[in-house]
Amino acid sequence: MKILLLNAHYWPDTASTGQHLTNLAEELTRQGHEVRVICGRRKYDEPSVLFPKREVRNGVHITRIWNSSFGKGAKWKRAVDFATWLASAELALLQEPKPDVVVTLTTPPLLSVLGARYARKVGARLVPWMMDLNPDEAVAAGWLRQGSMMERFLRSSLENSLRQSAAIIALDRFMADRIAAKGIDRRKIHVVAPWAHDKEVRPDTEGSKEFRKRHGLEDSFVVMYSGNHSPCHSLDSVIEAARKLGAGSEGDRRWEIGDRGSKKDGANIKFLFVGGGTGWEEIKRIKERENLTNVICLPYQPLEKVGASLGAADLHVVAMGEAFVGLVHPCKVYNLLSLGLPWVGIGPKDCHLADLVGELGRDSGCELLGGSDSAALAKLILERQRSPKVSGEKLRAVGRNYQESVLAPKLAKIIVEAAKAAEKEIGVRRW
Repeated sequence: MKILLLNAHYWPDTASTGQHLTNLAEELTRQGHEVRVICGRRKYDEPSVLFPKREVRNGVHITRIWNSSFGKGAKWKRAVDFATWLASAELALLQEPKPDVVVTLTTPPLLSVLGARYARKVGARLVPWMMDLNPDEAVAAGWLRQGSMMERFLRSSLENSLRQSAAIIALDRFMADRIAAKGIDRRKIHVVAPWAHDKEVRPDTEGSKEFRKRHGLEDSFVVMYSGNHSPCHSLDSVIEAARKLGAGSEGDRRWEIGDRGSKKDGANIKFLFVGGGTGWEEIKRIKERENLTNVICLPYQPLEKVGASLGAADLHVVAMGEAFVGLVHPCKVYNLLSLGLPWVGIGPKDCHLADLVGELGRDSGCELLGGSDSAALAKLILERQRSPKVSGEKLRAVGRNYQESVLAPKLAKIIVEAAKAAEKEIGVRRW
């Protein structure tokens, strides 16, 4: 079977969608399919870095296209970057051999609309892999007004592409519900979580020690948020917890969280924000403006060093904004499970993080707190500093259900079988 994959990011890019797409492409190639990818040339976190226009890696044919690089500083800049990528993709598709199935991700947003139009033109089947759900996400973030002419047009375009699809991949049950609520046949919606990068992200004790030493964390209790810092992942309560537990004249504020521990507790707690995005830039500005000496901002780490950086933390934070449940997915949690690292979820009581906490059990060291409860978060951090609560083996046991070796073949099977079923149905109709 000839399979074409569309997404702005692919190997060797650092974006999570590119890493997952690379895993899927190589799994499909191992199964004997002919796989081609159209992606962008620019590196996600360093747009000035350009990858080769064409190459073949592990049997996958990669075509990288040009787009502008105005950046994320304003909505119009993002829109132009997305538009130029889509225009370049349209031209690249003219030179592609006819595929049997087209798989689209969601960078740029609503890429399934382009995929649907191309699939209709060449008689291919379409399978959208919904890494997020737009324009719904844009409405929730306040970037687009619900009911506006543009929102109605984009929503209608998305729904038409989903109705055309042979299968749709949702990341959790909440996203599946959101898609079904658009009038899409639930029978073709499949839930497959985005797996951990367990081949690349592995425990690295020595690397973690070196990471802590390099950043002056040897004697600290480290709380880390690692990954994309976007409006979907509200980190206000984490910053407020850092303020409450900070040093200096305003630092000893444990009375605000009802904590009766020693005054020296919290003195060596450090908050690490690792990654990028508009939220990361804002946290960096807050740190500098308020002189938060217990806050450290670091850029994205190379994939081969992520295991070391994640392992350097004593407690991780995974955030899910209430308005974004079912629109985005907390992908970063699977690497933490694979490494056996404890985390605290920040989000509503009914979301995928709550499902995972229920699956892990109360003694796993993972908990879910309300999205705006900074006092509860600060108190939990102090409690963990005094008495770490970790069941690493239990986390790893659950994490094995979310490994690439389990989920990538499952996803590949859904794509191939959906395409075959659609072809069979078309054959019956023609007959």
